[in-house]
This record gives sequence, structure tokens and C-alpha cells, in this order.
Amino acid sequence: METFTVTDPERIAAVLHDERFTVVPPREDESGGLAWVRRNVGRFAEGEPHRRRRALAVAEIAALDPTALRTAARDTAAGLLVAGTPLAELPGEVTARVLGEALGATDLDAFAAAVPVVAAGYLTGGEPSAETDAAVEVLRAQLGPGGDEEVAARVSLPLQAYAATAKLAATALGFASAPGPVEEAVDLAFTEDRPVPVLRRISAADTVVGGETIPAGAELVLSPITRETAFGTGRRPCPAEAQAVALVAGIVEAVRAR
Repeated sequence: METFTVTDPERIAAVLHDERFTVVPPREDESGGLAWVRRNVGRFAEGEPHRRRRALAVAEIAALDPTALRTAARDTAAGLLVAGTPLAELPGEVTARVLGEALGATDLDAFAAAVPVVAAGYLTGGEPSAETDAAVEVLRAQLGPGGDEEVAARVSLPLQAYAATAKLAATALGFASAPGPVEEAVDLAFTEDRPVPVLRRISAADTVVGGETIPAGAELVLSPITRETAFGTGRRPCPAEAQAVALVAGIVEAVRAR
């Protein structure tokens, strides 16, 4: 497969708006629990399956009040800091626990331990393993009942948030001691680093991008992702920007207050 890198922000935005560039689907040979998640969520689908699955995820996200998430993130982070959780581990642990509790998980220790195991291969796929399969079963059991797509929609929320939100929070913590509102620390984090450094698309037809011919079947690597495109734009914007920023703000507040 040919690979093309697109770095110009305007061209990146154009690709994200163009239906001729599709998401990278799960590989046909994927198996195991991780494959079950990837094959049942909207993130890796197009057309009607994407619309149907996205609607399920959006409904779950709509029930997550950003103000409540920010408070929960602050309180959870404060408790973990008192318990001796290293600062480097704090963003991921808080993200997993707060979203788990908000989605109805009952064993937050098991849930928070399972999320990073599954999240490690969620975006790109991975080799099946007993550890990953067991972690997926923990998430399915705690976020059920429901049909495959319904449960997978819930499971996908902490998986998609884990790495990106934790990375944004970790960068924002570098500005935690700076004067000004917490929101300024979050905005500074976007200028310092990108929570989602790369997006990938597949060309469904021969297309021209910035004067360069992209053949059908080629992969496009979109990087760097800017503040304007960090939460997606065009055909597939992320519906959880407010929730992600709220989690980060709560974590920064807890670190500032310690």
C-alpha cells in the first residue's frame, strides 16, 4: 500500500471533509476481544453502520455532563494524589476511573486496570492475547447489558479517551503552576503538544490533494493535527470535546490545589 503524508493544515481539513477518504477499517484477520470492539464501533466504519453506531455513542456522551465530569476528575485526582499515585500515571488513571463510574462500572479498580490494556491496540489493532481478551471481557461485563453495538459504544468511550485525554492532561500539568484560569493551561497544552498527533485515511478513488495524485487504496497520514482539528472536523467530528476538556481541567485543578 502506498502511503502519502499530508502536512498542510488546509489540505488536512479538506481530506477530513471529503467522503472519498475513508477511515482505516479493521483488518480481515483480526480476531479476539479487541477485534470484537473494533468491528462494532463507529470509529472504524463508514456509511450506515457508522451512522448507526455513532448515534449510539453520541447518546452515551450526551448523558455525560461536563461540569459533573470536571468535579469528579478533580476529586478523583485529589484522592489518588493522597494515595501516592505518581503524577505520570495520574491522567490515565483518572480518565479511566471517572468515565467508568459515569458509565455505570461498579468495580473501578478492575475497570481502570482493563482500560489501558485494551486501549493500547484499539486504534491500530493488535495481536490477540489472553490478557487483552480478559480485559475486554471486564469492560463488556461492567458496561452491559445490551447488544454488541450498544455495549461496544460504551466500551469505546474510555478507550478513545484514554491515550488522547491523558496525553493532553499530562501536557497541561506542565502549565499547572502558571497564573491564570485552568482553561489557559489546557489551551497552552494544545500549543505545546498534540493529544492526537496523527490521523489516517484511505483513498477510496483516484484523487488529487494539493496537486498530488493519490491513487485508490493509498493511505494518507495526516500530521500534524492542530488545535482546530484535534477533535476532528468535517465528516467525523469528535462529539466529546467538552467532556475531554472537562476531565483535563479537573485533573489540573487537583494538582494546583495539592
